[in-house]
Amino acid sequence: MQDYGESIIGTNTQTALDTLQASLKLWKETEKQPDIAYCYYLIGTAYSYMGNNEESITSYNNCLIILETIDDEALKAIALYNRSLEERYLTNYGDAMESTMQSLKIATKLKDTTLMTDALLGNGFNYMLAKRFPEAIESQKAALELFKLQKNTTGEATVYNDLGVTSIVAENYEEALDYHKNALALRKKLNDKDNIGNSYAYIAVSYKRMGKYQEALKNGKEALKYHLETGETRFIADTYINLGDNYLKLHEYNNAIESYQSALEVAKKQNNTNKQALCLMLIGEVQRNAGNLAASISYLKKADNIVAPTDFELRLELYENLSKTYVKDNDFKNAFEAELNYGAIKDSIDSAEKADKIEKLKKWNGHLYNWYNTRNLEPLRPTYVSTVDSPQLSTSTHVLPSNVLPLSSFPIQIFLAYRQYRFFFHSAN
Repeated sequence: MQDYGESIIGTNTQTALDTLQASLKLWKETEKQPDIAYCYYLIGTAYSYMGNNEESITSYNNCLIILETIDDEALKAIALYNRSLEERYLTNYGDAMESTMQSLKIATKLKDTTLMTDALLGNGFNYMLAKRFPEAIESQKAALELFKLQKNTTGEATVYNDLGVTSIVAENYEEALDYHKNALALRKKLNDKDNIGNSYAYIAVSYKRMGKYQEALKNGKEALKYHLETGETRFIADTYINLGDNYLKLHEYNNAIESYQSALEVAKKQNNTNKQALCLMLIGEVQRNAGNLAASISYLKKADNIVAPTDFELRLELYENLSKTYVKDNDFKNAFEAELNYGAIKDSIDSAEKADKIEKLKKWNGHLYNWYNTRNLEPLRPTYVSTVDSPQLSTSTHVLPSNVLPLSSFPIQIFLAYRQYRFFFHSAN
């Protein structure tokens, strides 16, 4: 039963999960700890495929608890690494780093170079996402040395790609260009057409960030050629969008619209509504730059009609574009309404991010410690809870709602005045 569940995790995940959970009950009756641990590991993998990160972490944790009592260091290293991926998806970068470091320690002890490179590359991404770029580069370069010792050209190309991505995020575009060119050379040597297109795409992005739009276009077209040849549909729409961005910077508006329209058609075939909304917004932006304000507003409204309510970043950009277009069209009433929508979403995002950070902070019996490291959010030693600050915070959380709720009946003019500065900023620009 367990073998069957394991075999269909990637194709029929819900059935696999049901089968594995039934297997777990049977294994628990036999009290065979190695089999129970491995079954928990497979359940964690199934939850990962389903995008249920919390349940996946819980299953990996159950696996790891059992592995503390039995000798299976290889499974422990793999479970720790997989748990780190789920923690990364939940943006718990500190926990993800700790998991990958534990995995790396075990892999090094076992002299398992595959696990070692996985852990090093995983930690590289964790450091990058936490904006700790020197440590990300160091971890990735360590993986590169291992691949070189193994004469693993595919692995070398992967690391050069990761180094390039980290450099782009760190805004070191010259270095990113060198890394991606190295990855491209190795992938051409391997005739790895799937990834040759990706290397060209990253080279195009690097040139775009450097303001070298003609070079970006040249490499973007090469990326598109390979993506179309290999049928790599995941990246075709994004490649068209990047081409459109470069044409827009060069004021080649017709070519920009054509590229965004091509991306839109791909997104429709993929039934990707949010990518469609992005393309419509970008076409609206080009139309505004070209002076076609009515067409711009039409495309932006179409985007507004289909964008997911939870895609806050895209909605922010969309309402900002609407505001600018309405201002240019001297339609100040609708411009102001767009500004209100922008402000409401921005405030919601800011509040949610702050609440999320506070929620993730380590606490003592529910109380916040007095000092934290602002880089990794770890409590600073010696740790202590302030008998002054902690009660004040607790009191504030009770007093604030009773004072804020009456504001819901205040005239809308107060809120409008609060947003007015953004309106005048757009008018002046």
